[in-house]
Amino acid sequence: VLGWYGCITCTVAAASVEQSVTASVTVTLPGDVDPSNNQSSATLEGLLSSPIIGAFMDYTDDALMDRIFTGRAASCRATQTLRGKAEPNRIIAILIGNVVVGTTTSDANGFFSHTVNLSTGLHRIGARYANTQVTNAAMATPEATTYYDASSPYLALLVDNTLPFDPMSVTFTDSQGRTLAVPVLGYSFGASQTGSFFRAGETYKVGVDLCDPNPNARSSVTFGDVVISSLLDADGDGRFYGWATFPVSVQAAAAAATGDLALIVSDGATESRYGFSIATGAAGIVTDRATGQPLAGATVAALTGTAAGDGSTTFGAWDASLAGQTNPQQTGADGGYLFTADVGTFQLDVSRSGYQAYRTGEIDAANEALARTVALSPAIAEAATQTIAITEQGFVPPTVAVAPGGVVAFVNADLAEHAVRGSGWDSGMLAPGATYKVRAATVGSFSYADATDALNKGVVIVAEGAGASRLFLPAIVR
Repeated sequence: VLGWYGCITCTVAAASVEQSVTASVTVTLPGDVDPSNNQSSATLEGLLSSPIIGAFMDYTDDALMDRIFTGRAASCRATQTLRGKAEPNRIIAILIGNVVVGTTTSDANGFFSHTVNLSTGLHRIGARYANTQVTNAAMATPEATTYYDASSPYLALLVDNTLPFDPMSVTFTDSQGRTLAVPVLGYSFGASQTGSFFRAGETYKVGVDLCDPNPNARSSVTFGDVVISSLLDADGDGRFYGWATFPVSVQAAAAAATGDLALIVSDGATESRYGFSIATGAAGIVTDRATGQPLAGATVAALTGTAAGDGSTTFGAWDASLAGQTNPQQTGADGGYLFTADVGTFQLDVSRSGYQAYRTGEIDAANEALARTVALSPAIAEAATQTIAITEQGFVPPTVAVAPGGVVAFVNADLAEHAVRGSGWDSGMLAPGATYKVRAATVGSFSYADATDALNKGVVIVAEGAGASRLFLPAIVR
């Protein structure tokens, strides 16, 4: 029906972003001679529509938070503990390739664990909810487009029993206690492995487990072929530690020093080198959009993306057991924060009292650090003088006039996400039904556009004596 937007006042609520939710609608029209096409439904897949699985790393150092590596990892150890999260009390089938190698049951909180013995080589590991048709035989499952795809639901685990150390065990802990893991050190999986998660001038405590006890073993860390740390096993438990400081080549926050990070391991007779290119940079910063000053006390949450069957990506809170770090984080006096990940698709959700919330677009951790500079816009309590709807066809109306000091509200009236940018404004990603407000400060014409579709543009004209208008919108709540 032309001009009909569906359910105007109702909402469909999910228990959490982890659960799938189905919305249904039935239309009844007078004189309808064919009621067979009057019903429709759509399902929004939750984060746990498919189980999340990864390789579990139990650090011998109790000061380190154990973590689960998803995406990709490398190890010298054939016996691996796989852990993950699913819907509570469900039977989970564990797959290596397309073959089910075992089943396990998630607990009341949705966590599950399974131990496997793997041969040397690259393994694609996945998990599926078991059903009556699938037991311990081959399970049909779509091929992953690539082993290292950030949005792939599979774990790509490379087992190499010739390695003298375990890449999954390599950690770098900074002065604030934040730990970085490099679970694919020395292995590119066919993709670029340039990391950007180290900070110039920062001193890190480096830790690594050697695979076989050897009293003659020695290890060190180099950056740009310069030894920046020698690692020692003081207590003989097989884990080597040292302290490494990355060079301060440039002080500016936007600058970076590029070099080759390598781990050198010697067994007393031969020496092996494992490394990859990195770019040392700065932590992310949250600022006030109006003043440019850093904001302390802002909450920054990392959201991880899970690929749905329809090709879309659903984002939800990055579980601390998967992240191996505190999530969310609070910014310090310098407005700084820093999350570390070497693979995966993420968003950052930023909020602070007195400001409008902000959510970034997608971040591919393989190519970009989770450390963007985010400028928050001050909250505006006043009612809008002009309201602009963001629809599938664009902004409605695209051009409005407002007097100096007036407030313009952008409301996402579409079912897809949008973002308003231009003239010093940046809403971040707006979910369906979300609003972003701007205040017209000075006389002039101010252009803006939809960051998700650059062809959708508009203009706010600020002029003395401009009036107000009302735009009645359907209520959209996600």
